[in-house]
Amino acid sequence: NGLSLGTIGCNFACVFCQNWTISQANIKDVQVEELSPEKAIQLALQNNSPAICYTYSEPLIWYEYILDTAKLAKKNNLKNILVTNGFINREPYYGGHLP
Repeated sequence: NGLSLGTIGCNFACVFCQNWTISQANIKDVQVEELSPEKAIQLALQNNSPAICYTYSEPLIWYEYILDTAKLAKKNNLKNILVTNGFINREPYYGGHLP
């Protein structure tokens, strides 16, 4: 039970992906709604969600947003859940961008 957030795009193209139409979508072909980290927290709290779930596509490709949102979630006693393929590009990680 939680507020689920997602975006298009994935660093894999798994033929068995249950969210293929989301993860492989072209930005030109879908309606996109921007949601600030602050608004995401507000929505979770308004709906009594105990957690924010980053899902539907690969969340680690938009880690900057996740970091900002996760920090706010923690301050508001919300859990953070990532549904991920687990692949991390070493360059950003070792470049000091990820904790």
